Amino acid sequence: MVVKMDSFKKISLDLSFLVNIAIASAKIKKLVVEEKHKRYNMRPVIHIILHAPVGQIKSTILNEISDITKTSVITEATKAGLVGTLDNKTMQIIAGAAWECRNSLLLLDEFNFGRKKEGWEVFLQLLEHQKWGKRIGMFGADQNISDEDLYFKTGKGRIDLKTRFSAIIATMRKFESQRSQGFRAFASRCIPMHFDLSENDMKRILEGESLFKYKNLPVKEEVSITGKTYRKIKNKVLKELKTCCPAENVRKEIIMRSVGDCCRAYAVLSKNDKNYIKKIVNWKAETQQLIGKYFMKVKK
Repeated sequence: MVVKMDSFKKISLDLSFLVNIAIASAKIKKLVVEEKHKRYNMRPVIHIILHAPVGQIKSTILNEISDITKTSVITEATKAGLVGTLDNKTMQIIAGAAWECRNSLLLLDEFNFGRKKEGWEVFLQLLEHQKWGKRIGMFGADQNISDEDLYFKTGKGRIDLKTRFSAIIATMRKFESQRSQGFRAFASRCIPMHFDLSENDMKRILEGESLFKYKNLPVKEEVSITGKTYRKIKNKVLKELKTCCPAENVRKEIIMRSVGDCCRAYAVLSKNDKNYIKKIVNWKAETQQLIGKYFMKVKK
């Protein structure tokens, strides 16, 4: 007889799995993948979105993660807040959150970019490439701060930044009401998980049960994925995508990043398990198909 898992336990297992691999990925400094024609230096860190309706303890989960990892939760991801701003008293450019959270986590709770498009653009670049460099028009004292291969440099009105962080983002935004290409690009760079607690689930939390269970996953600072393992991951991802995402135009948006995220998960877990690949691919496909759905219905 198959015993059906209760909703609280299922959400707890999925949430804990996703958050724990994201936390662990922030400790990996280098991930090399043996592709057929080249060795590829892949971004090692995993970004995740915890998506749930209002009142579903998303902020509580972020605060639990903050306490465990000794990182701060931020609510505004402006360009200045991310990359740096000028201190008028010292005339130095103060490093932003992207540098301060290096080799750790960027915890964002109901983040808001306001009306400035450049905030989105900077955020997307930092998520994908973990680098940013541009003339900013603020002239302060020259700085050259380094942390092994990472750096924060200022001079001649420029900021040049190389960092490495895993972003854990909590939001109650309705994905079906988002239709910008920037939001689609943002979601595709992350592994999103949606959950919706029942009233009974909430009662269990009120009685002291924890939804998120931390597990310290040991990882190596440098990980290599062999060509044989990479092909297995890639083939499983492609097969699963065809099953769960019938729309070719949506599949094409997330093929590359689905393979990438499954490689990053492998770097943490050190095992080629079709179960975690299925979870990751389905979460990404479900989200990408949901974005803008309301407007597609209206159009029809």
